[in-house]
Amino acid sequence: MAQLTNHILGVKVVTDWVVEYFSPSTIKTSIDDALRGASPVVCTDKMPLILQHDGHSRTIVGYEVSQKGVVNLLCFDPAKWVVYLSFAEHG
Repeated sequence: MAQLTNHILGVKVVTDWVVEYFSPSTIKTSIDDALRGASPVVCTDKMPLILQHDGHSRTIVGYEVSQKGVVNLLCFDPAKWVVYLSFAEHG
């Protein structure tokens, strides 16, 4: 198992690999083809990835690209509690 702690290059390698893994395998041949297939959300049939580190695991289910081009991994972390608020309940 590779140790990626404090290694920016290692983090980039993993992030790039995750993007490649979850990205559609079809290659658009023209800008028109690319725009026709453009979607803010892309669903794949790929299985989630489990990232194990320091006795803890996170499930990577995809990625997003910010408006500035920064890639963020979409993860479920069983150690974190998230509170969801509904507008219907608090409207």
